[in-house]
Amino acid sequence: MQDVGEYTVEAELHQGQSNVVYRARSRTNGERVVLKLLRNEFPTVNEIARFEREFRVASNLKLKQTVRIKELIRFGHRPVIVYLDDGAISLRRYFGGRALDIGTLLDVALGAASAVAELHCERLVHHDINPANLLIEPTSREIKLTDLELARSPYVAASGARTIGTLAYLSPEQSGRTNAQIDARSDLYSLGATIYELACGRVMFDGLDDASLLHAHFARTAAPIYEQIPNFPALLEQLIFKLIAKSPADRYQSAEGLVYDLNMLRNRFREGVSIDNGVALGASDHFVQVEQSDRLYGRDLLFDALEKSVQAAKEGKHPCWINLVGPSGGGKSSALQRFGDEHIGHSTLCIGHADKLSQATPFASLIQAFAKLIQRWLTLPDAELNRIRDQIKRGLGMNLAVLMPLMPELEKITGAAP
Repeated sequence: MQDVGEYTVEAELHQGQSNVVYRARSRTNGERVVLKLLRNEFPTVNEIARFEREFRVASNLKLKQTVRIKELIRFGHRPVIVYLDDGAISLRRYFGGRALDIGTLLDVALGAASAVAELHCERLVHHDINPANLLIEPTSREIKLTDLELARSPYVAASGARTIGTLAYLSPEQSGRTNAQIDARSDLYSLGATIYELACGRVMFDGLDDASLLHAHFARTAAPIYEQIPNFPALLEQLIFKLIAKSPADRYQSAEGLVYDLNMLRNRFREGVSIDNGVALGASDHFVQVEQSDRLYGRDLLFDALEKSVQAAKEGKHPCWINLVGPSGGGKSSALQRFGDEHIGHSTLCIGHADKLSQATPFASLIQAFAKLIQRWLTLPDAELNRIRDQIKRGLGMNLAVLMPLMPELEKITGAAP
């Protein structure tokens, strides 16, 4: 990798599907930094907007357990986020996939829960908690959060049906197969999947393709830890499985409640007292998010028209195209989100919207709508997915290669275009 602006790249730390992270040093003053930049040398408008948004969100946070941002620079056509480097590395790299001893596990779990609680106090949900986005400082063992690309308030709808993080740690409500609201408890599920991995030395659902993995988060129960790690404390296992409960109502309701219980268990462990006796989990746990009314007023005629269109499409042989036009801020997205939630089981319904950020992208709203539909198809059983795959290939033929650059998600269903 060549130098990035004034920074000399020293090592690659992480490479994801859309971005790459490097450790670097300033040639001006020797300052150590971490650089995050897009892999695509000619990013789309939406990719650039995501990076700029992450920079704005992270710059406004002054949290002890969240990485600090220095600046946003340009490298060719790509934005680059420059983080201050305190030597921390990801939990995944630091522990190398091994199962942690109980003392270390409690220390790391408590540090991670504290970092998440700190972020939640700012009314932000991370949406992508996993061992790559939790950093540990090797000397102090302090845990910090990084990668706020998907972070947002639970009160603000994302520009899409669901906010997708890393599949191995995805909460059931992020999969799009439930009507449950994505709130702070989604982060707690992802944190539970992370702690489970640190306890067992393996991911919660291993060896599955994307579609099977989404189904597992929604319907399967993780293998008991005590079957993999002999003499694993029963109460600690109960705490982890409380975090990874399928329903948000059955999980910890707040990161603060989790911190309280982990701190109590760690203190008992350090004192040589059994952590399986005389402890009740969740005693200080309360759901603190204020519920907002989701009732929409003055939309009955719109919903009736949309309902008739959906029924006509289901009964007929041709798709139904609907354009909903109106001024910005008029409630179009909220209305369509509600209508989509009520028809979450219909694979024939897909919704996209146009905004200022997508004006430079041809067919942006169509691409967005079909991307959501493809994500829903990926959660289907293999037999049904195979049927859809065959229909797509027969229907598109050689045109599949034309659509693939616009909708790369298609490759997850059809494989590489001919």
